[in-house]
Amino acid sequence: MDSTETTHLDDETKPLKIGIQLLAIYALLLAVQAAARVIPGILSGNNVESGHLTNLLTFGLNLAFAAILLLGKERIVTFIDKVRYVPERDAYEPPPLNE
Repeated sequence: MDSTETTHLDDETKPLKIGIQLLAIYALLLAVQAAARVIPGILSGNNVESGHLTNLLTFGLNLAFAAILLLGKERIVTFIDKVRYVPERDAYEPPPLNE
């Protein structure tokens, strides 16, 4: 692969990488918000209610989603690049006619 091709691929995937990082930050913020609802209830010694369990589950899922996004960013970008339609790569060319 030529260095110009590598630079071109990096330019195409850079917005995707930034988008994945922003999505991971958003998931972390949602996890913090859910933890902020659970922690006061646990520290006060009240019985665990279904709302606390829901918030705890939300915290765990958002935290796991953020970790997957941050740790697997390159794999996600590679997968999306493979399934994305690129006219130069995926355009249909009819087979040559044998005369």
